[in-house]
Amino acid sequence: MNEIKLTASDLDLIRVVQKDARLPISLMARELGIPESTARNKLKRLETLGVLNFSVVTDPLKLGYNIWVIMMIDVALSEIRSASAALTAFPDVYFVAITAGRYNIQVSAVFPSNTDFLQFLSERISRINGIKAIHSHTVLSVEKRQMAIIPPP
Repeated sequence: MNEIKLTASDLDLIRVVQKDARLPISLMARELGIPESTARNKLKRLETLGVLNFSVVTDPLKLGYNIWVIMMIDVALSEIRSASAALTAFPDVYFVAITAGRYNIQVSAVFPSNTDFLQFLSERISRINGIKAIHSHTVLSVEKRQMAIIPPP
């Protein structure tokens, strides 16, 4: 993977956006002491490069999803890519990562009830080729949830 070269002012802009992504670009520029057009162009470049992605983060436990699970899945090596692709297709699943270590895939998903989670396990995920074992963990309370990685100084 090619590392993206970021300037000191790129990193400064990232820090400002992470403090308050809803801040108008004009105020970001003023805080950084740069022209608004420069801030706008840098922001667009960081988005285009995939360094910054803007999204809304919701709390599923406050939206009627009573079951929030993290699953560590052991998959046959030859099926990792196809299994991860199949998992991404489920609407209940919001995070899929191929991992190194004891398990090959990590999945996070939300369900309205235990019945829905059981149906997911027994009727949908069970049909994916190569899955050997699933170890599930239920999220009971979120103590810290930070989506932004602060760039080093």
